[in-house]
Parts: sequence; structure tokens; C-alpha cells
Amino acid sequence: MKRKTINLEKFLELYTPFSEIGGWCTEKHERKHNLYDYFRKIDSISIQSKKDGLARLINGNNSFTVFKVPRLQRGKIFGLRGKWLLMCGVGGFRGGRCLEIFKLRSKPSDELFDKMSRLYGYCPNANFYEEQENLYEQKEIERSRKNENRPRVYILAFISQYTPIKATCKECNLETTFSGYWSYRTKERHHNVDQYQCQNCGELSFSEEEQNGISVACIQPCKCGGQRRRDKNIFCPGCGYRKRKNNRAESFTTISQVELDILKTKHDSILEND
Repeated sequence: MKRKTINLEKFLELYTPFSEIGGWCTEKHERKHNLYDYFRKIDSISIQSKKDGLARLINGNNSFTVFKVPRLQRGKIFGLRGKWLLMCGVGGFRGGRCLEIFKLRSKPSDELFDKMSRLYGYCPNANFYEEQENLYEQKEIERSRKNENRPRVYILAFISQYTPIKATCKECNLETTFSGYWSYRTKERHHNVDQYQCQNCGELSFSEEEQNGISVACIQPCKCGGQRRRDKNIFCPGCGYRKRKNNRAESFTTISQVELDILKTKHDSILEND
């Protein structure tokens, strides 16, 4: 039965005499055989990595490194995030290298790191985790900054009359109020009035039109002939700023509650040019 983790001290006992012989000879081949015979007793992950991947952490065949797996690592070692690994180069292919990866029980001691640093084939990557974490953090900051400046999806069906959107167009300076719906009560009954936007000219209008299902478009078209809808991204009725390919007429005018819930997840997301 194979061991789950590699014993780093045992590995160094076998690797040190192997690395001490410079050129390839019978003795070096025998010592390599002993090292790889030990490898076969340990659970490992075999991967092929291009030069810009994990292969960049070692210098070539039979070189090795020890590192902690970053929290956003992908690929075959996805399940080992946050764990310490030993990785050795065992072969190559055009454009990359074959790697054998072993799980360590814990972070090596300072004494073992010092011992490894004196070996010719060791590639120091003890700070790889912190470096990658800093890189990921900077990417997240940059991504959030970009998203702050990107417009968002706002759909009339989910804009409340109590929290209307009063927007001034960046292109034509037209100020528009998107209230989504409003309600009022008469002696006869309570009225719910939905707001719609023509997907052609952008004009806003209200309607109490009822259909079998949840109304997302009026059967009665706009004066310009365009379809009035409330399930699309809002845009400037003056110049069409924020209008996308998705702002168009559809064959349906009602949807189910499930479809409405799906549509709600899109509301307030990043606006794409769909």
C-alpha cells in the first residue's frame, strides 16, 4: 500500500548522493534508480506542464522544489490548495516538462530548507504562495476598479417606485426617472401600474394591461411601432445611451415566475454588449 505523503528527510537521504555526482555514470544511474524506486512507494500526481506553468518552478529533469499551493490554483492539484508539496522534473516534451508531485505532511523545518539550499538540483520557491497571493490580491483590486467604472444592468421590472433611478445621461445630459411601477387605490380597487420602455425609440410609458402570466411586454405597441418591454436593460430615451443588442422586440409578452427569478439574478450585474 502506498504512502499518502512523502518523507522529505528520506527523500533528501536518497537525493543528496545522487546530486553529488556530476556526470552520468553507472553509479549515478544506480542512485537514480534508488530514488525513483522510493518515488513508486508514494502516492503522486503526474502532470505535463508548459514552460509558463508549474514547470517554470524547476530548472530541468531531476531538479526539485518545495512550495505551498496557492489558494486559487487550478488543474490537477486543485484539491491540494494550501498544502505543501514536493515537485520533481522527471521528463520533458516539446514546449514543456513532465512533473511528479508529492504531498508533504507539513511545512518543512528551517533546518530542512537550509539542507536543501546546499543541493545543486534544488530550486527555491518557499515564498511562492505569498507571491501568488499578492499577485491574486492585486488582480482582484484591479478587477474591482474596472467593475466600478463599468455600467450595470437595471431592469424596469425590479425598480421600485419607492427607490426610483434618477439618471442623467452621460452623452446628452437628459435627466430621466425610471420608477419601474407605481400603485394607487380608488374606491373600486387597488391599481398596479407597470412602467415600460419602447425598445425602439426608448420612450417610457405606463400600462395596467393584464395578461395570462407575468407581463413583461405590452401587446399594444408604442406610437413609433416599437415593442414596449420591462424585462430589458434601461437606456436613455433621448440618445439611446446604454442601449444594447439585447434591447429588441421579442415574440413573448409574458413569462413564468421561474423565468422572472432567473431574470432577477441579471438585475444589477455588469452590463455586457449582448
